[in-house]
Amino acid sequence: MKSSSRTANLPLLVSILLLSSMGIAGCEVKFIPDIDPLLLPTAPSSGFAELDVVETDSQTLELEAAPISPSDPDFDPDDPQMWIDAIESRWPNVDVISCMGQELIQECRNWAAEELGLIYEVLEEYILTDYIDQPLIFIRTAHDNYAGLTAQYAEGDDKTAQIQISDHAWRTSPAVGIQDAFDRFFPMADYFKSVVAHELTHAATWFYPELLDWWIAERGTDDGGVPGNLFIGRFYTWDQFDGIEDPEVYRRAVETEFFAIVVATLMYDPWWGQALDR
Repeated sequence: MKSSSRTANLPLLVSILLLSSMGIAGCEVKFIPDIDPLLLPTAPSSGFAELDVVETDSQTLELEAAPISPSDPDFDPDDPQMWIDAIESRWPNVDVISCMGQELIQECRNWAAEELGLIYEVLEEYILTDYIDQPLIFIRTAHDNYAGLTAQYAEGDDKTAQIQISDHAWRTSPAVGIQDAFDRFFPMADYFKSVVAHELTHAATWFYPELLDWWIAERGTDDGGVPGNLFIGRFYTWDQFDGIEDPEVYRRAVETEFFAIVVATLMYDPWWGQALDR
């Protein structure tokens, strides 16, 4: 665990915490943090760059191929596969399911090139990037009852997060507050990006539970209710957690959701302008 780099992120975490106590704008959305992942008929294709093998007299050297960049002269921004290759070569832990060929799975659909470009931007800009260094799978889903969803699963100590993004991501603003009542009628790229950032935060707290521990300790609230206020979080579907009987499990469920809402708001909320200089 890269403790020094994560400690360097504390100023950003403090900014997130401060933002959570402010009145911030936010539209109704359904984020569902915990469900079973979509089943892949075969093992996901490798999210790692291909390695060139160089033979020498004394040893065999493996040279990692240079990441594909959108700034390359031959890069075609209208080609979804080029964006997938760029994402997977720059972030080796990320696997983008193309929903084509061997990656054609139930309930998925093809990515638009623009959407993949936005995911690339979010991965560049994400403020808790040190916490998403374990396997991430992105799927464009045909579901229409949520904007984003993160399925979490593990084999032994190895954790994976499967992030599903739907059409509603284009019309879901991050803060889910009263001022967002009509935002769903105006699709925006920053809404799409905020959903990706929201789900990445679910992945981060899944990979590193101590991040959620920090958030809960710093917020210092334990009233058993839902977090937020009229301007941030009020119109989130908190009733989805009503079936959780254990008070501590309930608290962690609602706090990880609120944490994701606040991170996405801090990065991409359109009412307040982006809180960070990206």
